[in-house]
Amino acid sequence: MSKPSDRYKYLEPKEAEKLLDAIEEQLKTRFQEIRHKVYNPNTKGYDYEEILKQFLEDYLGGAFDFLIRVGILDAELKANSIFKPKENEFDLIATYKNAIPKLVYHRLVPYDSVAFIIEVKQTLKLPELKKDLLKFDKLNKLQVADNRTGIYASSGVFTSFKVKRPLRFLFYYEAEAKVEKIFQILEGEYGKSWDVCVVLKDEVVFLNSTLPYVQERWKGAHFVRDFDYPLLKGMFFTCIFIEGNFVDSWLIFWNLFRSLIHSAKKL
Repeated sequence: MSKPSDRYKYLEPKEAEKLLDAIEEQLKTRFQEIRHKVYNPNTKGYDYEEILKQFLEDYLGGAFDFLIRVGILDAELKANSIFKPKENEFDLIATYKNAIPKLVYHRLVPYDSVAFIIEVKQTLKLPELKKDLLKFDKLNKLQVADNRTGIYASSGVFTSFKVKRPLRFLFYYEAEAKVEKIFQILEGEYGKSWDVCVVLKDEVVFLNSTLPYVQERWKGAHFVRDFDYPLLKGMFFTCIFIEGNFVDSWLIFWNLFRSLIHSAKKL
């Protein structure tokens, strides 16, 4: 069986870049529209959860339901003892639309129904980053059902790079901390607790070595940085690395991204 990399031709770099620039600009415009409508500087935290929720519903709502400030309930009920009282609450949780049953019990959802979890902040500050990573780290003690997303989960371009649990995503609008300090924390004590991190204004996406894709391509790296197109790449990397039997239309963007990389390698 031929691989997609064999079947599909590379695009002209200038054509790929022009289209990616236009798409990312459209995404940024939509994000700012929602931000201007929702954001209140006098409200702590909640606004950015709502902003990101509305944005993701526009583009990923066909496959996922998005819930603000809910917790998780695992099959062994370990979450009840692992998390402190009121700690079992995440900023934004994406559940599969085809999850059965669609249950929310006292603002808790079955962990097996979760596709990815996002901690959202306007500003990346070191104390909040540490708290987010500590909370994510506790998820390492929980199990998910084998093949929870069905027989189709193993198909697709990135089959071998799928994460066999809900993916953990950090989203920040801007960064206040120095980049060296951020690096130290991302690869520190809780360096294996997160998967993808976006800092929108810096136009950077961090990919952790918890992802099989990073382990394969950058052997020995704690994490890697990917610049440009943060909104598009944030959604792209999240969707291609999770299991699921939704219709996957990311192939065009895979070809656009790889065409730019292929062009850079030739220089």
